[in-house]
Amino acid sequence: MINTEKQDFDAPIPGESLTHELGSQPDEKPPEYTDPGDAYEYVSDRLFSEEAMTRLAISGELGVPLELTIRAVVFAGWAEGKYTIDTMYLIYGPMLELAMTMLESLDVPYVLTAERDEETDLKDAMMELLRKQREHISGESQVEEKKIEEPLEEEEEAEGLGAIEEEEPQGGLMGRPVG
Repeated sequence: MINTEKQDFDAPIPGESLTHELGSQPDEKPPEYTDPGDAYEYVSDRLFSEEAMTRLAISGELGVPLELTIRAVVFAGWAEGKYTIDTMYLIYGPMLELAMTMLESLDVPYVLTAERDEETDLKDAMMELLRKQREHISGESQVEEKKIEEPLEEEEEAEGLGAIEEEEPQGGLMGRPVG
């Protein structure tokens, strides 16, 4: 079936987000909090508000992993230009512990981390590559043995005919230094 509707050309042009005025984005200005302790206090004060605690409790009861919720909270502070990305990473762990303590004090069940599926496709692909590599190596080693045996036989025949030994190169780029 052919799509007869007109295409929507009212979309951003690729790279358009890179054309904003320098310094107009919150993360392009000096942060409001330069000390990680101050940034932690800022985020924890916001987390202790009644609305934030209610939202955190609801997300815990719904089974939303707490790590994802707290990542979003500390990321929002960075996106608003409150602190640097380094500070964001520094306060993430303590904020997660604080949120766990808050939910435990409210007797709210929560899931700490998101369940991660084991990537069987990647694992299977790696095992297949390993198997092929082992086959290649075992096949190559047999070929190398044959290649080594053949020249030896030719050399033995040549020695029997009184072959002349080659002299080592003297001097030059790759030769042994003279003297």
